[in-house]
Amino acid sequence: MNADGAVEHTYSLIVEKENLKECSLALLHTVIFHRATSDRLRPKDVECSIDCTYVMCDVIPKFDSIVGVLYSELSAPASHRQSSSSVRNKGAIRLDFYRKHSGGLFGGVSKRVWETWRFEFELRNSTFGEEHRESQANIAESLRKLIMEVMSDILKKTSHVPGKSGGGGLEGDLIDDSLSSRPYLFDVNVERPKAGGNSGFTELLKSAVRSISTVSSVN
Repeated sequence: MNADGAVEHTYSLIVEKENLKECSLALLHTVIFHRATSDRLRPKDVECSIDCTYVMCDVIPKFDSIVGVLYSELSAPASHRQSSSSVRNKGAIRLDFYRKHSGGLFGGVSKRVWETWRFEFELRNSTFGEEHRESQANIAESLRKLIMEVMSDILKKTSHVPGKSGGGGLEGDLIDDSLSSRPYLFDVNVERPKAGGNSGFTELLKSAVRSISTVSSVN
Protein backbone atom coordinates (compact mmCIF):
# COMPACT_ATOMS: atom_id res chain seq x y z
CA MET A 1 0.00 0.00 0.00
CA ASN A 2 1.39 3.39 -0.96
CA ALA A 3 1.30 6.67 0.97
CA ASP A 4 -2.09 7.56 -0.51
CA GLY A 5 -3.66 4.32 0.65
CA ALA A 6 -3.78 2.59 -2.74
CA VAL A 7 -2.88 -1.09 -2.91
CA GLU A 8 0.06 -1.65 -5.25
CA HIS A 9 1.06 -4.77 -7.18
CA THR A 10 4.33 -4.98 -9.12
CA TYR A 11 5.54 -7.78 -11.40
CA SER A 12 8.52 -8.19 -13.74
CA LEU A 13 8.96 -10.11 -16.97
CA ILE A 14 11.92 -10.48 -19.35
CA VAL A 15 10.85 -10.87 -22.98
CA GLU A 16 12.09 -10.55 -26.51
CA LYS A 17 10.79 -7.65 -28.59
CA GLU A 18 8.36 -9.85 -30.52
CA ASN A 19 6.65 -10.89 -27.25
CA LEU A 20 6.24 -7.46 -25.69
CA LYS A 21 2.81 -6.56 -27.11
CA GLU A 22 0.98 -9.79 -26.45
CA CYS A 23 2.54 -10.30 -23.00
CA SER A 24 1.47 -6.77 -22.02
CA LEU A 25 -2.07 -7.33 -23.31
CA ALA A 26 -2.33 -10.72 -21.61
CA LEU A 27 -1.56 -9.20 -18.21
CA LEU A 28 -3.72 -6.10 -18.66
CA HIS A 29 -6.74 -8.07 -19.83
CA THR A 30 -6.31 -10.58 -17.00
CA VAL A 31 -6.65 -7.78 -14.47
CA ILE A 32 -9.60 -6.14 -16.26
CA PHE A 33 -11.46 -9.45 -16.48
CA HIS A 34 -11.25 -9.79 -12.70
CA ARG A 35 -12.18 -6.15 -12.15
CA ALA A 36 -15.27 -6.34 -14.38
CA THR A 37 -18.63 -5.89 -12.67
CA SER A 38 -21.11 -6.88 -15.38
CA ASP A 39 -23.25 -9.96 -14.73
CA ARG A 40 -23.37 -10.55 -18.50
CA LEU A 41 -19.73 -11.06 -19.30
CA ARG A 42 -18.85 -12.64 -22.61
CA PRO A 43 -15.23 -13.63 -22.14
CA LYS A 44 -13.21 -15.25 -24.87
CA ASP A 45 -9.90 -17.09 -24.85
CA VAL A 46 -7.04 -15.42 -26.68
CA GLU A 47 -4.16 -17.62 -27.77
CA CYS A 48 -0.73 -16.04 -27.85
CA SER A 49 1.91 -16.89 -30.43
CA ILE A 50 3.75 -18.53 -27.55
CA ASP A 51 2.20 -21.34 -25.53
CA CYS A 52 -0.10 -19.23 -23.36
CA THR A 53 -3.81 -18.34 -23.33
CA TYR A 54 -5.55 -15.49 -21.53
CA VAL A 55 -9.12 -14.30 -21.14
CA MET A 56 -10.43 -11.08 -22.68
CA CYS A 57 -13.91 -9.71 -22.04
CA ASP A 58 -13.70 -6.44 -24.03
CA VAL A 59 -11.77 -4.86 -26.87
CA ILE A 60 -10.08 -1.92 -25.16
CA PRO A 61 -8.51 0.48 -27.70
CA LYS A 62 -6.46 2.36 -25.13
CA PHE A 63 -4.72 -0.87 -24.14
CA ASP A 64 -3.59 -1.36 -27.74
CA SER A 65 -2.54 2.29 -27.86
CA ILE A 66 -0.50 2.27 -24.67
CA VAL A 67 1.19 -1.05 -25.52
CA GLY A 68 2.11 0.45 -28.88
CA VAL A 69 3.73 3.40 -27.09
CA LEU A 70 5.87 1.10 -24.96
CA TYR A 71 6.79 -1.04 -27.97
CA SER A 72 7.82 2.00 -30.01
CA GLU A 73 9.85 3.41 -27.14
CA LEU A 74 11.77 0.21 -26.48
CA SER A 75 12.18 -0.59 -30.18
CA ALA A 76 13.71 2.77 -31.06
CA PRO A 77 17.40 2.83 -32.01
CA ALA A 78 19.67 3.15 -28.99
CA SER A 79 20.68 6.68 -30.04
CA HIS A 80 17.04 7.78 -29.70
CA ARG A 81 16.54 6.23 -26.29
CA GLN A 82 18.08 6.86 -22.91
CA SER A 83 21.83 6.42 -23.12
CA SER A 84 22.30 4.29 -20.01
CA SER A 85 22.47 0.62 -20.99
CA SER A 86 20.98 -0.33 -17.63
CA VAL A 87 17.64 1.35 -18.37
CA ARG A 88 17.19 1.75 -22.12
CA ASN A 89 15.71 -1.75 -22.56
CA LYS A 90 13.31 -1.40 -19.63
CA GLY A 91 9.82 0.02 -19.32
CA ALA A 92 6.62 -0.48 -17.40
CA ILE A 93 2.88 -0.26 -17.92
CA ARG A 94 0.91 1.07 -14.96
CA LEU A 95 -2.79 0.33 -14.60
CA ASP A 96 -4.57 2.48 -12.00
CA PHE A 97 -8.11 1.90 -10.76
CA TYR A 98 -9.68 5.03 -9.35
CA ARG A 99 -12.82 6.54 -7.95
CA LYS A 100 -14.10 9.96 -8.97
CA HIS A 101 -14.74 12.50 -6.22
CA SER A 102 -16.84 15.59 -6.79
CA GLY A 103 -16.73 18.85 -4.87
CA GLY A 104 -13.78 20.65 -3.41
CA LEU A 105 -13.00 24.32 -3.41
CA PHE A 106 -13.81 24.84 -7.10
CA GLY A 107 -16.45 22.13 -7.47
CA GLY A 108 -14.32 20.01 -9.81
CA VAL A 109 -13.89 16.27 -10.06
CA SER A 110 -10.76 14.53 -8.80
CA LYS A 111 -9.51 10.96 -9.09
CA ARG A 112 -8.55 8.90 -6.09
CA VAL A 113 -6.55 5.80 -7.02
CA TRP A 114 -7.37 2.76 -4.89
CA GLU A 115 -5.33 0.10 -6.71
CA THR A 116 -2.26 0.08 -8.96
CA TRP A 117 -0.88 -2.71 -11.13
CA ARG A 118 2.62 -2.18 -12.51
CA PHE A 119 4.06 -4.57 -15.07
CA GLU A 120 7.78 -4.05 -15.62
CA PHE A 121 9.36 -5.36 -18.81
CA GLU A 122 12.96 -5.84 -19.83
CA LEU A 123 13.89 -6.65 -23.42
CA ARG A 124 16.51 -9.30 -23.91
CA ASN A 125 18.50 -9.71 -27.13
CA SER A 126 16.69 -11.51 -29.92
CA THR A 127 17.56 -15.17 -30.33
CA PHE A 128 17.55 -17.52 -33.31
CA GLY A 129 17.21 -21.21 -34.13
CA GLU A 130 17.13 -23.67 -31.26
CA GLU A 131 18.01 -20.93 -28.78
CA HIS A 132 14.94 -19.00 -29.96
CA ARG A 133 12.65 -21.98 -29.42
CA GLU A 134 14.00 -22.44 -25.92
CA SER A 135 13.68 -18.73 -25.21
CA GLN A 136 10.06 -18.64 -26.37
CA ALA A 137 9.20 -21.69 -24.26
CA ASN A 138 10.76 -20.04 -21.19
CA ILE A 139 8.92 -16.76 -21.81
CA ALA A 140 5.63 -18.63 -22.20
CA GLU A 141 6.19 -20.46 -18.92
CA SER A 142 7.06 -17.20 -17.15
CA LEU A 143 3.95 -15.49 -18.55
CA ARG A 144 1.67 -18.34 -17.48
CA LYS A 145 3.10 -18.23 -13.97
CA LEU A 146 2.72 -14.47 -13.84
CA ILE A 147 -0.92 -14.64 -14.94
CA MET A 148 -1.59 -17.19 -12.21
CA GLU A 149 0.18 -14.98 -9.66
CA VAL A 150 -1.93 -11.99 -10.71
CA MET A 151 -5.12 -14.02 -10.40
CA SER A 152 -4.06 -15.31 -7.00
CA ASP A 153 -3.34 -11.79 -5.73
CA ILE A 154 -6.72 -10.58 -7.01
CA LEU A 155 -8.56 -13.34 -5.17
CA LYS A 156 -6.54 -13.00 -1.94
CA LYS A 157 -6.67 -9.22 -1.57
CA THR A 158 -10.25 -7.96 -1.71
CA SER A 159 -10.88 -5.77 1.35
CA HIS A 160 -9.77 -2.60 -0.47
CA VAL A 161 -12.08 -3.08 -3.49
CA PRO A 162 -14.93 -0.52 -3.36
CA GLY A 163 -18.51 -1.72 -3.13
CA LYS A 164 -21.11 -1.14 -5.82
CA SER A 165 -24.54 0.43 -5.45
CA GLY A 166 -27.42 1.18 -7.76
CA GLY A 167 -28.24 4.51 -6.12
CA GLY A 168 -26.71 7.82 -5.23
CA GLY A 169 -24.59 8.03 -8.36
CA LEU A 170 -22.06 5.67 -6.82
CA GLU A 171 -21.69 3.55 -9.96
CA GLY A 172 -20.86 6.60 -12.03
CA ASP A 173 -18.07 7.34 -9.58
CA LEU A 174 -16.65 3.84 -9.81
CA ILE A 175 -17.70 2.02 -12.98
CA ASP A 176 -16.79 2.48 -16.65
CA ASP A 177 -20.10 2.07 -18.46
CA SER A 178 -18.50 2.61 -21.88
CA LEU A 179 -17.33 -1.02 -21.86
CA SER A 180 -19.74 -3.94 -21.89
CA SER A 181 -17.86 -5.65 -19.06
CA ARG A 182 -18.36 -2.54 -16.87
CA PRO A 183 -14.95 -2.61 -15.15
CA TYR A 184 -13.97 -0.22 -12.42
CA LEU A 185 -12.75 3.12 -13.77
CA PHE A 186 -9.10 2.93 -14.78
CA ASP A 187 -6.19 4.82 -16.30
CA VAL A 188 -3.25 3.21 -18.05
CA ASN A 189 0.17 4.76 -18.70
CA VAL A 190 3.74 3.92 -19.65
CA GLU A 191 6.67 4.52 -17.33
CA ARG A 192 10.42 4.43 -17.93
CA PRO A 193 13.22 4.38 -15.37
CA LYS A 194 15.25 7.54 -15.10
CA ALA A 195 18.83 7.45 -16.27
CA GLY A 196 21.58 7.84 -13.70
CA GLY A 197 21.02 4.70 -11.68
CA ASN A 198 17.83 5.68 -9.89
CA SER A 199 15.73 2.68 -9.02
CA GLY A 200 12.10 2.28 -9.90
CA PHE A 201 9.92 3.32 -12.82
CA THR A 202 9.15 6.96 -12.21
CA GLU A 203 9.40 8.81 -15.52
CA LEU A 204 5.96 9.01 -17.11
CA LEU A 205 6.03 9.20 -20.89
CA LYS A 206 4.18 12.27 -22.10
CA SER A 207 3.58 10.57 -25.43
CA ALA A 208 1.61 7.91 -23.59
CA VAL A 209 -0.59 10.52 -21.96
CA ARG A 210 -1.27 12.17 -25.32
CA SER A 211 -2.04 8.79 -26.85
CA ILE A 212 -4.57 7.92 -24.18
CA SER A 213 -6.16 11.37 -24.36
CA THR A 214 -6.61 10.93 -28.09
CA VAL A 215 -8.26 7.56 -27.68
CA SER A 216 -10.52 8.84 -24.91
CA SER A 217 -11.69 11.76 -27.04
CA VAL A 218 -12.65 9.38 -29.82
CA ASN A 219 -14.60 6.99 -27.58
